[in-house]
Amino acid sequence: AKGCAREMRGIGHMSAGTSAQSGDCKSPSLVPYLTSAAPTKRRQEGGSSSSRRAKRRRPAAASDQDAEDGKEKRQMYLDFGQKSLGHTTCSVCSMVYTRGLCEDEADHLRFHKLFLTGVRFPGWKRERVVHESDNGRVILVLQTDSKQHLKKVESVRELVDFELGYSVDKALVSVRSMQTFLFVSERRVAGCVMAERIREGYPVVYDENKPPISMPFSFQCSESPEPAAVGINRMWVCPKHRRRGIASTLLDCVRRHFLEGRVVDRKQLAFSDPTPDGLALASHYTGTMNVLVYQWP
Repeated sequence: AKGCAREMRGIGHMSAGTSAQSGDCKSPSLVPYLTSAAPTKRRQEGGSSSSRRAKRRRPAAASDQDAEDGKEKRQMYLDFGQKSLGHTTCSVCSMVYTRGLCEDEADHLRFHKLFLTGVRFPGWKRERVVHESDNGRVILVLQTDSKQHLKKVESVRELVDFELGYSVDKALVSVRSMQTFLFVSERRVAGCVMAERIREGYPVVYDENKPPISMPFSFQCSESPEPAAVGINRMWVCPKHRRRGIASTLLDCVRRHFLEGRVVDRKQLAFSDPTPDGLALASHYTGTMNVLVYQWP
């Protein structure tokens, strides 16, 4: 300790002498004995430890293209060779979704239930009921009805278009130009028919060497039009409520209420691009194999 004190005093004398000689200060001052050490070679070369940790945490680019685009690939689920993973089509609702992806599976469950049970319909205060029975009631929605009514019809149309496989162009057809008949049962929309005013239709003709309705499904129409009064643009019944006469009930309502003061003859109904089941129903309802068709591919 005495040695350290002598060294400190010596350093102080040296500093005082140096300052006195240089003339920078008049009073003696002490030079600090301990100073901050210069950065080591390792830190100069490698940088700080925090920067090294940041570099280790930085994920590597999945590919050169992803690095250029600034995107990083993330693994959404683990594939151990399961047969249930990947794109699949539901055999009931025909929806294509990805198994193993939570969002897709949730969307499929939601649509599957909607497909089987129909669109939820708690009811309106003002309903234009044109038919009522023990099975349910038929509500007519006109193009001049409130936005709430038209919005519900639009949600039903989206479900119908998906099942019927309508293209985007046909799906864009506004329901505001049609009359919509909704069959409501158990607080659900169990069936729907959308009708529009037309003037003519073309009868379906069949090949004599083929059954009337065979697979693959195709049909031809005559080049000579025949008079028609109402066009059935869309016709759909929920799978849970099929084989109960709902489609026939809806068509009866169309014939009686579409044109005021007139009941349309069955053979003056024309159908837009019918499916095999739709064409079979139309033939049974109209009583002829030469069903009138309009707007087909």
